[in-house]
Amino acid sequence: MDGSTISGGVSLSGYEDVIRNDGGGTWRADFTGADFGDRDDAGRAETLAWRALNAGMLGGSVAVIVQFCDALHQPVTGSQSVPHSDDTPFSDDSLYRGSGASGRVLAVVNGQAGGNRATVLDISLAAGRGLIGGEKFTHVHPAWGERAYEIYSVEPIGGGYRVTFQPPIRGGIAAGDELDFDNVRCRMRRTSQPANALSLGVFSSGSISFQEDMRPPVVTP
Repeated sequence: MDGSTISGGVSLSGYEDVIRNDGGGTWRADFTGADFGDRDDAGRAETLAWRALNAGMLGGSVAVIVQFCDALHQPVTGSQSVPHSDDTPFSDDSLYRGSGASGRVLAVVNGQAGGNRATVLDISLAAGRGLIGGEKFTHVHPAWGERAYEIYSVEPIGGGYRVTFQPPIRGGIAAGDELDFDNVRCRMRRTSQPANALSLGVFSSGSISFQEDMRPPVVTP
């Protein structure tokens, strides 16, 4: 989470009043150390896929969905194999791949009308591990799309948890809304110039940076 503060001045007793002025912060994602490419067809395909990815972002003018690869620190123990609702498997004895963790909003504790800018929620959670703070989740808003949030305070309540998180909810949230702890992702845009140096014209290295896309969403009538 990127954030910024300004000094409100220093009192006669030497205490500095620090004010946060970033509206709650925005996400930044940096991917570095990519190493790909080779003289075979697979290596060629990797390099061209990287070029196409960068070209499709149109210099950062279009929004993309960026996944946060942080499953180790989520309340999951891996996806679960589950049968049909009547406890039977498929005809070949295979099972569904069930979600490792799923959440749902029980109540919106603070924020503006419709849950906009809320930072405290009561939630239920079906997961392999309990919450301890530091976990991330995604809420999908009808207009703002996929947005990521990070929990920093957890209080057990009847039937779930009261969680405090950052940044404030984008657009709004309501009781009954689903929270995704498995596939944490966020609507972002590219902020870096593409780095795709070629070595001997064959091997490639790359890095790319993203920032949360805070442009007003396009609402279709």
